[in-house]
Amino acid sequence: GLASSVVRPVRVLTDEAQRLAGGNLDDPVAELGGDEIGRLARSLDTMRERLRQSMDEVTRANRELEDRVRARTREVEASRNQLKGVLAKVISAEEEERKRIARELHDETSQEATALMISLDTLLAARDLRLWDLRARLQGSKALAERIVDGVQRMIFDLRPSVLDDLGLASAVRWYAESRLKDVGIDLHLQVEDEEQQLPAQIEVAVYRAFQEAITNVARHAEARSVRVGLMRSEEALVLTVDDDGKGFDLEHLTPGPDRLEGLGILGMRERLALVGGRLEIDSQVGDGTRVRIEVPLEANGGGRNEQD
Repeated sequence: GLASSVVRPVRVLTDEAQRLAGGNLDDPVAELGGDEIGRLARSLDTMRERLRQSMDEVTRANRELEDRVRARTREVEASRNQLKGVLAKVISAEEEERKRIARELHDETSQEATALMISLDTLLAARDLRLWDLRARLQGSKALAERIVDGVQRMIFDLRPSVLDDLGLASAVRWYAESRLKDVGIDLHLQVEDEEQQLPAQIEVAVYRAFQEAITNVARHAEARSVRVGLMRSEEALVLTVDDDGKGFDLEHLTPGPDRLEGLGILGMRERLALVGGRLEIDSQVGDGTRVRIEVPLEANGGGRNEQD
């Protein structure tokens, strides 16, 4: 009986240890009294509880890690899809620009060049032209040649104005506004600050392209009599505004449709400015003109210093 009272608790304790070693940590270790074996059983149960807590923490940490991995995977996939969308828009914009250039070359330059060749062929075939008549025809041919040169130069400036590279954003803004609005009879009121200070190339290009689109919209759609252009720069930001007194439009009916946004180039303006951390704000009402505000932070772009390539 004495041997049995000693051996039985040892066997129970051994079975409990084997159970714990097998991974069953949920059930507590059996109570075996107040002697040494009982204290050993209680110590073993304390170890079981701590081990179970550690395992729960590891499981919870693994679950959180898996959740973070899945979230990051979704973010990467979303970024990949967004990049595909941006690339598709870039390709589409390139194709639209090529179509525009091809259309202008066909509708203007090609036809004027053809007219010039016909005029020259007529002069070469003529036998009895008087001097004054020859001079008049040559002047007409010269005028055609000048229009061809002007058209080609206009397309070159639209693609990449040399004034932007040579003199900076302020001069490019002044030149484009004057040249584009003068042709359609719109009065220009220009206020430009700090014309000599140049900015990083990526900022100047993004702001100029957005401004170019805004002025083009005014010339084509606004039916405005006058336009105010303001260019202001501080240590924190560059702000460019375009205010016209034209017919305006309803923003609420414009914004839901992305295709209609693209019709005014607003989507492309936003995307260009977003690349340099800028933003575009448009305020317009039917019959009350339109205000376009372009703002680009300079601190995030190296404080506006023009770095050499």
